[in-house]
Amino acid sequence: MQYPKEHLHPEQLDGIDIVIIMHDTKLVTNNWHLFEPFIQRGGRVIWRSIGQSVPDREHELAHARKRGLEVVRYSPAEMTIKDNIGQDAMIRFYKDPDEYQGWTGDDPIAINFSQDLKRRGEFCGFHALVAMSRGFHHKFYGPMNENLGAHWGGMLNNDEQLERYRTARVYMYHGTYPASYTLTLMEAMMTGIPVVSVGPRLGNGPMFTQQETFEVPEIIENGVSGFVSDNIGELRDHIDNLLKDKERARVISMYGRKRAIELFGKHKIRHEWEEFLG
Repeated sequence: MQYPKEHLHPEQLDGIDIVIIMHDTKLVTNNWHLFEPFIQRGGRVIWRSIGQSVPDREHELAHARKRGLEVVRYSPAEMTIKDNIGQDAMIRFYKDPDEYQGWTGDDPIAINFSQDLKRRGEFCGFHALVAMSRGFHHKFYGPMNENLGAHWGGMLNNDEQLERYRTARVYMYHGTYPASYTLTLMEAMMTGIPVVSVGPRLGNGPMFTQQETFEVPEIIENGVSGFVSDNIGELRDHIDNLLKDKERARVISMYGRKRAIELFGKHKIRHEWEEFLG
């Protein structure tokens, strides 16, 4: 309370070798008068992106970047951001395959986990998800979704969420602009629930033109490890087929989980951090 993270006291860096900052640019810029001499003494200050960077955020960090700030990206697509400040490493988020596993798909339902879906609108693909799910047995889970009425599945704790990933047949995905991918995509794919996702046009958002960082079409091989399309009719056909054909869903599940472990597996990401941090 006396020294919040945006205004550190010099003694808070005593005995510290590395500072890793998640996303918050003000933490970098407001404390740069401490961080620059810290770097000159042999310390490292690393800004770790979480998928919410835009040109203005990159501009905020440009001065610090020139004077020793290191950058770790969470997606290669972030290098397409206008005026980006580059990267020292690209290390994805991770999930533990021992935790996210055991898909059965016994419940023929299409699900989605989102926060405040209706109010946030196109930032998380509300209208696309509604159109994808219309007429199918489906539920939207997550906080501040009570305004979805009967379509709201409620709030689940961690164990309940894991179980829902395991038992539901289809996961409908949009993500949150401008993120290249989000945690729910990783969790769903690694658990094994087949993912039906919007494509680059809908994923980047028709109302957003300053950057196109949606990476899911490169993560999912359409028709193999999941389904990706900007055509709502096609997405509905994929959902319908998966709900009706559990064997088809099982094959997609197998390849989707394999792909998720290749990209986001805990041991792979741990190794990449060990290499980067030395």
